[in-house]
Amino acid sequence: MDESDGTQRGGRGGIQSLHRAFDILGFVGRFDVVGATRIATELGLSVSTVNNLCRTMVDRGYLIGRRGQYRIGPAFSVLATRWNPMLALPEIVVPVLQELSEDTGQAAVATVLTGMDARVVAFEQGHGPVGTPPPRADRRALDLPTGTVLVALSRRPQWPEFVTDCVEHAERPLSREKLFDELERVAMTGICGRRSSEPHGQTALAVPVWTAAETVACAIGVSAPTYLADEGLEKRMRDALVDAAQRLSVELGADDVPPVAPEFTWGVTH
Repeated sequence: MDESDGTQRGGRGGIQSLHRAFDILGFVGRFDVVGATRIATELGLSVSTVNNLCRTMVDRGYLIGRRGQYRIGPAFSVLATRWNPMLALPEIVVPVLQELSEDTGQAAVATVLTGMDARVVAFEQGHGPVGTPPPRADRRALDLPTGTVLVALSRRPQWPEFVTDCVEHAERPLSREKLFDELERVAMTGICGRRSSEPHGQTALAVPVWTAAETVACAIGVSAPTYLADEGLEKRMRDALVDAAQRLSVELGADDVPPVAPEFTWGVTH
């Protein structure tokens, strides 16, 4: 087996043995426990290479291994708890949001999930003649397109709780069925779009930013006053937003960024 090809997918540079070790960690992290043979098959490595690398990571506490079966170890979990998106993401996303706002002339935002809420980690005011007011730091997740993207793509088992929370605290009656339908659409297309029924309301788009192991790090969005959002501006917003999310995803370590569907169904602002 030519393992050099299997470990340089996408033209990766650097130290290939480290790439292999991190590929293994990412793969093992998707399971409660997984065997060396499956790891080798999925990653294009020999079983002996997998076992050698895994034994080293077992010695360092990043994996727990028993009879060729591996699971994530305590050292890895300690590292994972050090990731604080509220502290780490602004430095990365702010320059991209500034470019997004300049490209579209509209406001741009990045959010993460904290419990049942969507929390704004960065916001860039629009450069057009009419500004978009900054969102509150914390909003119920499904109130925002960015929050809806995060719930749709990373919290499927908790959809009922998010829908209930949204319905119970909404300022006007909302349909549970329509909220579930929107989550399904966003999960399939990778994009959430909402238009206000009021001309002076907002038209907003949101997409995910991915990181390694098909994990969503945050969601970014762009919004404009509805009376300005003609077909041309909406296309420019979508194209610039998808490009910005792609660049951020690569910077955050995503090897294969899931595509955003070219067509999607617009929802209505809550």
